[in-house]
Amino acid sequence: MQITLTYNPYIQSVSLTHGGADASTPRLREYLRGDMTQWLHYSVSSYRCWLGLLPELVQELNDDVLVIVFRGRPEDYQVFREALERQSDDLTALGFAPDQWTLEWEDAFSPEEVLRNIQTVVEECEPFASPDQAVAEARAQCAKAMAACPKTVKAVEEMRRKWIDVLEQAYAADGSEKRKSIWAQAAESLEDVFRGTGDEQEELR
Repeated sequence: MQITLTYNPYIQSVSLTHGGADASTPRLREYLRGDMTQWLHYSVSSYRCWLGLLPELVQELNDDVLVIVFRGRPEDYQVFREALERQSDDLTALGFAPDQWTLEWEDAFSPEEVLRNIQTVVEECEPFASPDQAVAEARAQCAKAMAACPKTVKAVEEMRRKWIDVLEQAYAADGSEKRKSIWAQAAESLEDVFRGTGDEQEELR
C-alpha cells in the first residue's frame, strides 16, 4: 500500500492520502495535526499512548508492506526519516515485520518556491499596484526585503505579514466599499500561497 503524507510547515498541517483520497482513520486524524514534533514520536497524554508515527500507521492501516511518500521540505524529511528508522524495531512487538516498509520523498513547500509564488501574487493582483506614494514606497521596501529574505519558514512568514501590511495600506489609501472584495481576494491569494504550491498555484492566476 502506498500512502502520501504531506506536511506543510507554514500552517503546520498534515494530510494522509492513498490514491488521492483521504487515508486517515479517526485516530490518525485526531493525532496528525500541528507541528511535526507533536505526532512523529512516542508520547503519552492524559493516560493515552501514541506509539510513534510508523507503529501507528502500520497498526491503523493494518498493513506493514507500506510505501510512505513524504511530501515536504528536505530538512523536515531528514527528521522524518530518522524518526521512522528508529521506530522500525518497534513493529515486531505489534506482530508486524520491521523491514517491509519503504520511504520516499517528494520535495514541496521550499521557501524559494513560496517566495516565487508570493511574487506572482504581488505582480498579478491589482491592489498591489496602487499609485499612492506611501503604498509604492512600502511596496518597494517589501520587494527589496524579499530579494534578501533568508530561506527559512520564519522569514518567509514574516514576508507574508509585510505584504499583508502593504495591502492594508493600499486599501486605506484608495479602497472603497464597492471594491473591498478586490482587496479581500488579494489577501486570500496571498494566504493560498501557504496552503499549497506547484500546480495548485494556477488557481491564483
